[in-house]
Amino acid sequence: MFIADKRLAPAIEIWKEYAPRLDKLQLLTTLDRHTFAIFCIYAAEFVLANREILDRGYSLPVPTIAKDAKGKPGSMLRENPAVGRRDFAAKMMLDLSENFGFTPLDRAKLIGLNAMRQDEQTLFGRVRPAQVAPVQATTATPDAAPTPSSAGSARSFDSRPPGRPN
Repeated sequence: MFIADKRLAPAIEIWKEYAPRLDKLQLLTTLDRHTFAIFCIYAAEFVLANREILDRGYSLPVPTIAKDAKGKPGSMLRENPAVGRRDFAAKMMLDLSENFGFTPLDRAKLIGLNAMRQDEQTLFGRVRPAQVAPVQATTATPDAAPTPSSAGSARSFDSRPPGRPN
């Protein structure tokens, strides 16, 4: 699998952090692993590009043809290429996050469609007792994609698709 390469260690770490929880919420099946791997790669790219911006700055000096008053080569500031990489990775992450319910609005949509379980853990690790359902945790890895306990979340839809109006 293309995310197993050791050069993608930051993406693998993101996979290891999120995949078990997504599996528990029935949002990560074998069919989803490539989409989620792409999300992990973009998330890692975001982190790495942002780190470069913090280390080197938003602007970098580039040489110019003109010389300064002392005859030394001149330079001017240009945007650090990492800014563009970070911004593109953020856009791709947000686009792909919709599939996995990573934003509150996306979660509400998926829950409303009965396409995912309610998440019983808060940001700070507390459990909401009214929503706890016994679920066995998994240890998903990029090479061994999690397998859902049912045939898939799409089977949980209980209404017929919309028909044509009369």
